[in-house]
Amino acid sequence: VDLNPFRAAASDFNPPLTSEQADYAFCGMDENHDKKVCSFEFFGILKIGHFFPSRSHLEHLREVGALTERPGEGPHDLALPPSPTGDVAVAAAAAAAAAA
Repeated sequence: VDLNPFRAAASDFNPPLTSEQADYAFCGMDENHDKKVCSFEFFGILKIGHFFPSRSHLEHLREVGALTERPGEGPHDLALPPSPTGDVAVAAAAAAAAAA
């Protein structure tokens, strides 16, 4: 998902995220700075529980089998679990990914 669909989904969340909050959440998930959040990055954030992960942390999750997607790969239309952290921004990301 890229930034504009993410912003649109985040604005529909209850409570809605501001544009600045949506941008922060998006940037915090876009680990490789390609202006898109792939399922590898998204599900990695859900497993790690915070934004701005390192690539080595995401790769470690994949290596131990906790994350099955590879960078740039993975299904984009999965039913998503609720945020493990209860974080509004993570939940908004789930809504954005579901809308993609």
